[in-house]
Amino acid sequence: MKTILLFSITLLLINVRVYAQKFDPRQENPFSLTDNNHSNSTVAFADLHGDGVLDMMSGSSTGDFEYYENIGTKTSPLFAARQENPFSLTNNNHSNSTTAFVDLDKDGDLDLMSGSSTGDFEYYENIGTKTSPLFAGRQENPFSLIDNNHSNSTTAFADLDNDGDLDLLSGSSTGDFEYFKNSSPLGINNSPQEQMPVIIYPNPSSGLVTIEISNSIVRKIEIKNIVGEPIHQSAIKWLDNKQIDLSALPKGLYLINIYIGDIFYVEKVELK
Repeated sequence: MKTILLFSITLLLINVRVYAQKFDPRQENPFSLTDNNHSNSTVAFADLHGDGVLDMMSGSSTGDFEYYENIGTKTSPLFAARQENPFSLTNNNHSNSTTAFVDLDKDGDLDLMSGSSTGDFEYYENIGTKTSPLFAGRQENPFSLIDNNHSNSTTAFADLDNDGDLDLLSGSSTGDFEYFKNSSPLGINNSPQEQMPVIIYPNPSSGLVTIEISNSIVRKIEIKNIVGEPIHQSAIKWLDNKQIDLSALPKGLYLINIYIGDIFYVEKVELK
């Protein structure tokens, strides 16, 4: 009996030793990293190029985003020089940007949600690809989100209630945690395309575009350039409630923003 008890204790001690963590002394700016050129650096890792290694994006006190591409390997990271606001990202319009990458529209690529000094949430949809990200213009408090009731919001996503979608937990300047349960059938991590069919054709287009939305009442439609700046109405010719003529615009990528109730839907259109 004593032998069996001693053997059990030995196994327990072995397990503790195996799973114990020990961190080496602090290293400042390892792997060729440099400071973010501002202050209040934050860290988020994501494979933004689909090359199997984790790149790094930092927030900053100015509200800008500082990107460090990982040009090393999975076991030996090496970060290239800082790039400010890459992939058509723009300042978060406040300050104290934070970074969280998550596929909120379920299209297979990583979108970016940022906190801010005001407590608001700033969303940048990735309208590029897994290997070539391209972020649309900033949307403040999308998906029926509201500010965190304090300031200095941070962003972390997880399925906290095990219902298959991503909830949001935010930090704040007061030290409190603000929880936003994902409860809408068209909310975060539920693609509007699955439940609110929107068809825009032809795409690419030479200028004439037809927009069809079934079983929905449209509150507003906006046309913006790829960085989210509104196109002046004089450059857009509305032929009827379904067709628009964009032939006066330069060739390139544009965003058609469709507002239906509290839902915000974005479609990318290419003019050739």
